[in-house]
Amino acid sequence: MNAPSKPPAAELGRSQLVELYHFLKLNRMVEEKLANLYRQGKVVGGLYRSLGQEACSVGSAYALGRGDIFTPLIRNLGAIFVRGGKPRDVFCQYMARASGPSGGRDLNVHFGWLSDEGSMLAVISMLGT
Repeated sequence: MNAPSKPPAAELGRSQLVELYHFLKLNRMVEEKLANLYRQGKVVGGLYRSLGQEACSVGSAYALGRGDIFTPLIRNLGAIFVRGGKPRDVFCQYMARASGPSGGRDLNVHFGWLSDEGSMLAVISMLGT
């Protein structure tokens, strides 16, 4: 599937650059709050941060076209936000709340969705060495 391409960074408009900054800042702020919750014992399981790597995740997700499918890994929180994920869902998921996307049955970013706008396949825990 050939999605419409976005212009290179040098050709991005001011509104697109502001939007990219918004996602970078959102990624960092959510992860900082999650780190605080983890230290308080409110995060179930582990916390996998993308500190210093936010731009890789946000930039690559921003370049995807409408309808593209992506599969993030545990340090790609920024990509989830770019593609429509909500901070509330992420917090509920990390805290194993019944109101989270998996109903409290799975942890961190182990959730996904199907949409005409673009789908996200749920991340898995097992990765090869």
